[in-house]
Amino acid sequence: MIYNYISVNNNTPLRLIERELDKMDIKYSISSCGVVTISSDVSSSQKELLESKLSKYNIEFIDDQSAQIVQRIKNLLFNIAYGEEKPNVKVSVLLSSELQLSYGYLSTLFVAHSLTSIENYLILIKIERAKNLILQDVYNLKQISLMLHYSSMGHFSGQFKKTTGMTVSTFKTILASKRRAALI
Repeated sequence: MIYNYISVNNNTPLRLIERELDKMDIKYSISSCGVVTISSDVSSSQKELLESKLSKYNIEFIDDQSAQIVQRIKNLLFNIAYGEEKPNVKVSVLLSSELQLSYGYLSTLFVAHSLTSIENYLILIKIERAKNLILQDVYNLKQISLMLHYSSMGHFSGQFKKTTGMTVSTFKTILASKRRAALI
């Protein structure tokens, strides 16, 4: 049996992947963290065809076991950053439990593949989400801070500035001036 994982761009509906696999009559399962496991033998021509179809949607096969684990970590971190509820355990405990590997190993592997720490990657995802929420102009900063599971506005503001190089208010000012310029 061959197990290949497909990394799911979290903006891509899993339904799209399911449709392509079903068309090709390939047996698979999908885990809660977005990992697609192919459970039937796949010929090299089938794999090439599937890769070609899915590459249009920024989806790729990951055959390397280390890269598979790193992708699963990224998927879990994305789910944490975009989840409605704050996890009731530390991220390190959650990752170790989900992946059944020690956090030390996961952390070392992640840094080797991503050139950043798990903690920093999660912060980057959260700040990117914050920027998108600010762009939407629907929520105030306190609501955004709570949606991203920050303990305080100060903590959120500090991480925003450290990550982007500008304060939240400077980001909003730049955004407002760009919007005004677009109206002219």
